[in-house]
Amino acid sequence: MRLFRKLFKGRIRARVDASWNEFTFPRDIMNPEAVGVFAPPGVSGIWSAVYLARALQESYGESRVHFIAHCDHAGIAGFLPWKPEIHVYEGDPGSPEPEVPGGILVFAAEPGDHLLRFVERTEPSACVSAVHHPSVNLQVKTGEVLFPGSISSMMSVLDLKQVPEWIPETPAILSEKASAILSPVSHRTLPLHPGHRGGRRHPRTGEGPKYP
Repeated sequence: MRLFRKLFKGRIRARVDASWNEFTFPRDIMNPEAVGVFAPPGVSGIWSAVYLARALQESYGESRVHFIAHCDHAGIAGFLPWKPEIHVYEGDPGSPEPEVPGGILVFAAEPGDHLLRFVERTEPSACVSAVHHPSVNLQVKTGEVLFPGSISSMMSVLDLKQVPEWIPETPAILSEKASAILSPVSHRTLPLHPGHRGGRRHPRTGEGPKYP
């Protein structure tokens, strides 16, 4: 089974290497037809993709960032200040819904085999990352800088706008819901009002909680 997987990945890598379109630097970096971020299915990968998407939102302010993520974590993109164009995949990373536009300039903070499959199927104009991987055809060397500093360094090398010390913000709708159930003084959950139907019911009588 391992041998089969190794041969399968090797064929994908060969097809990816042969399918890259002509890319002109820095023109195609400064004025891409569309720009996007690919997030791997893991939890750490989705957060690094969110940080990267935030930097791209500043750099390509007039273009909406396409955010490609696994269905289990795509909602985390809601922490971004501007809603990206979200494309969700579940089984096959190469077939996200809705379809990703052709010739997109893709950035990846943590490239891996899922990205390799995405590149093979969607054929972006280029795939940019600070990390070396067969799915990346434009590696930006940032030295020994750790995440999230590597993202800022990559933006600097590419002469794109940087976003220093950004902290993900809670979506406005979640803040409003939290304010409705938290005490303004203690910031703890307020007791349920008498008309509320929630709460634990008695196991035998089925009666709900009683309020004074």
